[in-house]
Amino acid sequence: MRKLRWDLVLPQGTNLELAGTGGSEAWQTVLRAAIEAERLGFDTVWARDRTETSPRREPGPVFDSWTALAAISQHTDRIRLGHLGISAPVGDAAVLAKRAACLDVMSGGRMTLGLDADGGTAELEAHGVPVPTPADRRAGLVETVAAVRRLWTERSLSFGGEHVRLNRAFSFPKPVTGRPGVHVVDNDPGTPLSWLDPAEIDGVVWRGGPSQVAEGTRQLAQRCVDAGVDPGGIERTVMLECRIFDTTVDRDRWLAMPHVVIFWSEHPDLYMGRNLVGTPDAVRGQVQRYVDAGATRFVVWFRDYPELGSVRKLMTEVVPDVSGPREPAAPALAA
Repeated sequence: MRKLRWDLVLPQGTNLELAGTGGSEAWQTVLRAAIEAERLGFDTVWARDRTETSPRREPGPVFDSWTALAAISQHTDRIRLGHLGISAPVGDAAVLAKRAACLDVMSGGRMTLGLDADGGTAELEAHGVPVPTPADRRAGLVETVAAVRRLWTERSLSFGGEHVRLNRAFSFPKPVTGRPGVHVVDNDPGTPLSWLDPAEIDGVVWRGGPSQVAEGTRQLAQRCVDAGVDPGGIERTVMLECRIFDTTVDRDRWLAMPHVVIFWSEHPDLYMGRNLVGTPDAVRGQVQRYVDAGATRFVVWFRDYPELGSVRKLMTEVVPDVSGPREPAAPALAA
């Protein structure tokens, strides 16, 4: 039996959750969420490497991910600090390794790195950055993972990839933990890690419904067997949104509000099918379906930010009654 992990995505403003607030007030919202997450027993707080709001671009507060996590590291003691960043060819692998290692040292070894090969197109265009093709992004992510791992451990690194090129690069200080966790976002659970060696990562992060996670778990186990990697050593994470209501009437009233569906361009049934929305009993059942599908970790952003009502209800009224996952059986080897 493996213990479920619960992570909180900070209300740093990327989804307009800080709209209408000033800088100082907005920062207190972010810090308060991180401190409360530690108190409630969350494993990790995550920040996204974004500078603008989404899905609608507005001039509202959005806190830089590295700065926010560095500050939070000085106000917390236990909770891990997850950074969901962008890989090459958009991001600089050496700068990424340096920032991650510095955060690990500043926090006493609490840094976890996540990498995403997708998203942020409107922001890149606004900043005059060429938008890479999906194939280039995946290739850049593979090279970034390899380069970052080596920068964390080797004295200097020369790397001659297509998207990451280093010539005797130094990266000091080194992470406290030696090998911080690296997790990769995979937006197609049906073909997990088809472009990445599972031996290089510690976890995969999926977006999708329980059936997609179940297929992803099955495929991942086969990929691991083919690569000679223990499937149980890779965290299977699902990234979700959450809002918990006292009654189904309250839930339905919220779902009927025009901005809920139109703003996110999803039908309510589709939205509820792959997120955690409803009363505590209903959300408990939704979580259990993901657990039964193979999820071992949940990264959650809350739709009632900047309030923390759903944050507290999830950890006090839902999580204690969810049974943990068992490791998937390894695929049978050919005779």
